Amino acid sequence: MIKYMKNPKAKWITYGSAAWPGQQSLSLSRTSIMTVKHSFLTLKPNKYNKISDLFGKSLVLIHGFDYPGLTAYIEQDKFDIIYVKDHAAAIKIIAMGRAVAFPEMNIRLNYHLKKMSLLRDNFNFHYIGNIIADYDINLCFSENFPKKSKTKIEDLLLAMKNNGSLENIINAY
Repeated sequence: MIKYMKNPKAKWITYGSAAWPGQQSLSLSRTSIMTVKHSFLTLKPNKYNKISDLFGKSLVLIHGFDYPGLTAYIEQDKFDIIYVKDHAAAIKIIAMGRAVAFPEMNIRLNYHLKKMSLLRDNFNFHYIGNIIADYDINLCFSENFPKKSKTKIEDLLLAMKNNGSLENIINAY
């Protein structure tokens, strides 16, 4: 997908953030879709108060994802890392107790726990805004996206945010 997005002739729309590197941080909508917060997902018995509580323990991460606030710790080998291909695999590893924590956006964690029919009560969400700062998710347009269409989409997005329908869609997840 990223390779396609780099094609200067391609016209596309996706989601992105100023906090991300690369194509998905360019040409963002004026109105954000939502602000995301990150947490470590753990099983209830696993305690977490500060990042050093996880030093020497196993974290599960997804191949190809960036973990900006954790990069320095990862490069210093502070954790044993288990890499997986997707969210479901990461959550299964946490549920089985093979790793102690999985860092992810709260909205994605809630979505996948629900989709996998796992009880939220078996897990803790440990907010890590001091490690991965909250940030906005926006729509992201190709540089050559048709201006008239972009303006219409921007206007509709703002109207949806103002009338609460955007929040209703997000809350469904």
